[in-house]
Amino acid sequence: MNSCTLMANKATGSGGGAYGSTLNNCTITWNTNSNFGAGINGCVAINCLITNNLSSGYYGGGGAYNSQLTNCLVLNNNALAGGGAFDCIMSYCTLAGNLATSYPGGGGAYASTLYNCIISGNRSSASYGYGGGGSGCTLINCLVVSNSAFALSGVYSSTLNNCTVVGQTNGYAAYASTLRNCIIYYNATNFFSGTLVNCCTTPLPFGAGNFTNPPAFVNVAAGNFHLQSNSPCINAGNNLYVTTSTDLDGNPRIVGGTVDIGAYEY
Repeated sequence: MNSCTLMANKATGSGGGAYGSTLNNCTITWNTNSNFGAGINGCVAINCLITNNLSSGYYGGGGAYNSQLTNCLVLNNNALAGGGAFDCIMSYCTLAGNLATSYPGGGGAYASTLYNCIISGNRSSASYGYGGGGSGCTLINCLVVSNSAFALSGVYSSTLNNCTVVGQTNGYAAYASTLRNCIIYYNATNFFSGTLVNCCTTPLPFGAGNFTNPPAFVNVAAGNFHLQSNSPCINAGNNLYVTTSTDLDGNPRIVGGTVDIGAYEY
């Protein structure tokens, strides 16, 4: 499907809007499903807008389930788990305003792998608030900003490499997660439990290469989380944890021989 709109469709399983399809430049909106992806399931989506879809079953994925998404906007979808995406692989996508309403949460995404994505303003409203931004995910070169939940506002039980995690205003920004080459700063509480290596955060966690110096962003108030020339995060990472060739902007991931900490290379 090319340049199509799939709107207000309904299924009781396997994709309210589309199943097993390839979609280019499509809009998938206001679809519903009782399980396995209200917007799409088992699809390849490129340059698509996936918005305002609702999944009511445990195997959620309000926007997408078991799909591959590239350059997509996943906005304002709703599910019990994985408000934006459940069991997906995503590259250069933006997930914003999505909601998970039950355990295991993941307002933005659940059990998904995200490369070079922005995860912003998502929520988990479960009783304990599991992962407003993501739950059970792998995030690489991602920006996790201003997500919310009762207790675990950023990421829960996830693995993050070269990510920037900022602006979670309540609860823990990272809980029971593994963070490598990450900036996790300016959150209500930056982290609890988990493993941190080569990270910029406070208080100082146990682990090699961690430090507490402020990251020296260009402009926190304006949401510009690129690094200034005097940032301690420049060339402070570990190349062993680099698995992609580009940063969040699409620029070379390693400049100057050693990777920078955070989603953006200076």
